[in-house]
Amino acid sequence: MYEKNSLLDEKIDLLFQCIKEDGGIFDLLWCTDLLYPYYKHFDDTNLKYRAGSIIAFCGLLQEWEDGSGFPFYTGIENYQCHDFKEYMKEFINFSNTIKTYYPNTYNLIIALLKDLDSRFNLEITFPDINKHFIDTIREQLFIDEVILNQELYQNVFQEIGVLN
Repeated sequence: MYEKNSLLDEKIDLLFQCIKEDGGIFDLLWCTDLLYPYYKHFDDTNLKYRAGSIIAFCGLLQEWEDGSGFPFYTGIENYQCHDFKEYMKEFINFSNTIKTYYPNTYNLIIALLKDLDSRFNLEITFPDINKHFIDTIREQLFIDEVILNQELYQNVFQEIGVLN
């Protein structure tokens, strides 16, 4: 059996509700209502927590990619938001599991990361993260070729079970 986390339950329920109402993961309140260290649950035994946490990371990246917001702490400004380095450490740690159980979501995350890196350069965006770690991200994760399209997004929502 798994341990219940009422705060995480609340955050994921709100996230899924927002996705259903908005039809996507665009322009959500990531640094207020949805602020939570989701990366701690990328390999949770509770499948709702695992899936919700992975789609949350996808949403954080999407928020940055589509220009509607920047939900990550960069080490320069002093405000409470999401820690990109922690998300990336845990994503790398559990990438094989995520790719196995959520292949579309994994592919979307990789495509978003690659696009963001090419457009904004991770070293410049996150000056507090050492270059070696950013090189590790590129070497370990940027090997798959993925095309961003509407079908991939729909597959992600189906795979996670948020629109069911």
